[in-house]
Amino acid sequence: MLIDKRYFVEKLIGEGGSSRVYRVLDKVSGRVLALKQLQVENYSDEDRFSFEQEFLRLKKLAHPNIIKVYDYGFAENAQPYFTMNYYPLGNFARWWQGRSDIDLFVKLIVDVLSALQYLHEQGVLFRDLKPANILIEEKDGEFRAVLSDFGLAQEFLEGTQNSRAGSYHYVSPEAIRNWQLDPRSDLYSLGATMFELLAGRPVFEKESVRDVLLAHLNEKPERVRKFNQIVPFQLDDLIQKLLSKKPEERFRSAAEVVEEINRFKFVSRKYHLPDKLVRLWSGSFVGRNEVVEEMHRLADEASRERALRTFVIQGDHGVGKTRIVREFVTRRQVLGNGVFWFSCSDFHDVPNGLILELLRAVGVTVRMEEIELTAEEEEFWRFLLIHSEKNWDVSIRFNDITHFFDICLDLFKKFVAASVEENRTPLIFVFDDLQEASLQAMEFLRYLVYR
Repeated sequence: MLIDKRYFVEKLIGEGGSSRVYRVLDKVSGRVLALKQLQVENYSDEDRFSFEQEFLRLKKLAHPNIIKVYDYGFAENAQPYFTMNYYPLGNFARWWQGRSDIDLFVKLIVDVLSALQYLHEQGVLFRDLKPANILIEEKDGEFRAVLSDFGLAQEFLEGTQNSRAGSYHYVSPEAIRNWQLDPRSDLYSLGATMFELLAGRPVFEKESVRDVLLAHLNEKPERVRKFNQIVPFQLDDLIQKLLSKKPEERFRSAAEVVEEINRFKFVSRKYHLPDKLVRLWSGSFVGRNEVVEEMHRLADEASRERALRTFVIQGDHGVGKTRIVREFVTRRQVLGNGVFWFSCSDFHDVPNGLILELLRAVGVTVRMEEIELTAEEEEFWRFLLIHSEKNWDVSIRFNDITHFFDICLDLFKKFVAASVEENRTPLIFVFDDLQEASLQAMEFLRYLVYR
């Protein structure tokens, strides 16, 4: 199965109430990704809005322990989807089975706490913390925990109530009562998650969901050590405090939990979790909203007129040019626009690499059998697909650079026209770090704009 003519579905890896998650191969980048898609048969307008909000929220977050998302789009049957990193080791529950390294367990919990501290400082509650929503990654022999599935995440404001949220084995008493929530609700869910991973069973095992919820409200949890004797007493005490019925009896923040962990005698390292993390990407664009809105106005105008519009964002290094473009692109993706993003610095050593990658990226998304190519164009396209490495410059086949540009431009125009006709949606091409582009690439872009 091919989604949006770009993502080849390899297998189903997860399924929820209104969505499915697939492992896919991206034909454009060659990367293996996870793709989350709403089910066509039973999703409502509310489901779709929540789905869009999940993507938009994740796009604004930048933290090593929070899953990274990439593209938002629509499949052929109008099902919305978005792509994100794929983690072959799976979730914490599956990965932890048969393991007993408490020091490693604590390290991964600190990863989760780091993500929670960051979220809470952004004014966001996760609201669905559980083993299945913590993914495990291995890199260079080191394991790392990553939070995923932000479908229930929500901003919290002082004085507001929050709807009930979370899976019933991990939900806090105040969430069950539909009281105002704050970060301590997520910490209760973390305690329930840690208990289950170490004990091999939920905090409360009952015959019905109602009985489990009542137990969260009224029953004192067992000690983890009753089920797993290798758990240190200090860690058992910490979990008990996280599972306190009253929020004021828990830790006040994720950072405070880490401070307590650093007092453990059995940990092999000390962890540092600052109270104020640097916000890599969040909040409004002070003084730049007008620029983003003007870009949207021009994009809407170009869409109505089926015309080309070129935006150039200029400024000194570090002033937020890429940030502005990402904000613009994120909203356009939700609106259904196709987006192709190229980093010019990736092709610095290949004079025409950017031009050829531009052709490949668009060409693989359209049906070639429906495009009329000249014999020379068809030969060039086949040659380009065979020699697809970024460091191989096929322009050496042409003695005349103008002729090379003409062939590339004609192919590009045909590919774009076919894509717009098939998908009925505008296309956006972003060239980041334009100052790093080669002279040939800059010349071709001028050629493209003025021809």
